[in-house]
Amino acid sequence: MRILVIEDDQSQRMLLSGLLLHNGHEVIEAATGAEAWDVIASGGIRVLIVDRLLPDIDGLSLLRRIRSVPLPGYVYAIVITSVEGRDSLLESLDAGADDYIAKPFDKSELVARLKIGERILRLETRLTDLAKKDYLTELLNRYAFIKQAEIEFDRARRENSRFGLIMMDLDHFKLVNDRHGHLAGDETLKLVADTLRCTCRPYDIICRWGGEEFLILTPGCDLTNTARTAERLRAVLPTKAVGLPGGGSVSVTGSFGVVAYVPGADDEVADMIGRADEALYDAKNAGRNAVRTA
Repeated sequence: MRILVIEDDQSQRMLLSGLLLHNGHEVIEAATGAEAWDVIASGGIRVLIVDRLLPDIDGLSLLRRIRSVPLPGYVYAIVITSVEGRDSLLESLDAGADDYIAKPFDKSELVARLKIGERILRLETRLTDLAKKDYLTELLNRYAFIKQAEIEFDRARRENSRFGLIMMDLDHFKLVNDRHGHLAGDETLKLVADTLRCTCRPYDIICRWGGEEFLILTPGCDLTNTARTAERLRAVLPTKAVGLPGGGSVSVTGSFGVVAYVPGADDEVADMIGRADEALYDAKNAGRNAVRTA
């Protein structure tokens, strides 16, 4: 884990850092609250060990500040202090501490408490992943995709760059469920998701929009390049097949609607999705298994 040690006493800071490094952690040191805040604001810190008494700011005030802002992930905080007593413990917990250790600390106890923090953070990461992903395909769900798309919009506006958006719908997918059962339908959706992951770039943003509809956001691509990606997906989909228990297999085709963000355009995420949906209907009206742009 990446751990921030906030301690103004150099000998104590070195002792803590040495112990953490010995146990396989990455350690960043800070002697003041101001230094610590700069590190925390830059992201990537999962655990901090903070002395309650710092030269520029009370350690508990720093914790309150941390808990008041929306950081990318939860930061597990351990207060370590020479201020003993029940009141000190309660004040630390009230300020946002997850754990509390009195000085002089026992090395084995600190390591054991850090392991508790690791288990909690692993669970938090797992729950966050579950909240963002579609349960069947493990692609992003609609809510997570919209959040990622908004970030890409902001970047495109800021950097005057482009990106594309593809809406894909599987053709006649209801027939797969009706003829072969919903288990075969589920396996087909998972195979389609794997095909999208393998065919798209690692940094393309892929989402199961709902049912048999998928969205792909392609950073840095104009309309022509995004349409080429859609055409590549259209061509590869029918080559993938799900084996059936009684023999035989099932494969599907897809229809695609493609749009792209042009720098300076007065667009929002919903506008582009709406236009991609219209282009998708054009593809279906053209006979399906087709790509159309808007």
